[in-house]
Amino acid sequence: MNVIKVDLLEPLNYSVIDNQSFVLQQLSSRISEHFGSGRNFNIAAESVLVFSYCIIIALGILTNSVIIFIIHANNKLKTPHNFLIVNLNLSDIILCAVCSPSTLCQVITSNWFQGLFLCKFVPFIQAATSFVSTGTISIITLQRLEILKLGDIKNKKQISMKNDVLVKTTIIWFLALLLSIPTFVYRTVVNVEMSGIHLFDSS
Repeated sequence: MNVIKVDLLEPLNYSVIDNQSFVLQQLSSRISEHFGSGRNFNIAAESVLVFSYCIIIALGILTNSVIIFIIHANNKLKTPHNFLIVNLNLSDIILCAVCSPSTLCQVITSNWFQGLFLCKFVPFIQAATSFVSTGTISIITLQRLEILKLGDIKNKKQISMKNDVLVKTTIIWFLALLLSIPTFVYRTVVNVEMSGIHLFDSS
């Protein structure tokens, strides 16, 4: 939610102003000037935010990709449990690559300039990956519980669990995308105005 920060405006002495239209004109001018810049922070703060986000995005993609590569390259690590870990890594990579850059732009700018499609698509992906992460962690927990109950798992049981995990992972992604559809449908770009003055576009 975007909030107009009226506290940024300098106080006006209403007792010496007889013409109320002049007061409204000054107020509108100050608000329009504030939002017209399109920036929420000064250059220094914005640079720190951009640098921090870039580091987080790069590390998020790199570390998750390394884990996926290690598991894929080592046959001994291709277990049902690690398959779920890879699924978790994949959802994190998508979140970092798709959602984080858009979120950064939304944080540092007061005006939504990314268009209607990204207004719908980015929250859709963000919701879907959140559902996938939650579902995957839940399956990992249940799988750990099952292993504790069964003890050592033989090869046949291992193969059965691999097939079972693949089915569950497919269901998780399907439900995640299905539950995220309302976000894509109902998100839209809103033109925020005050007394006919365009302030900013909000997604």
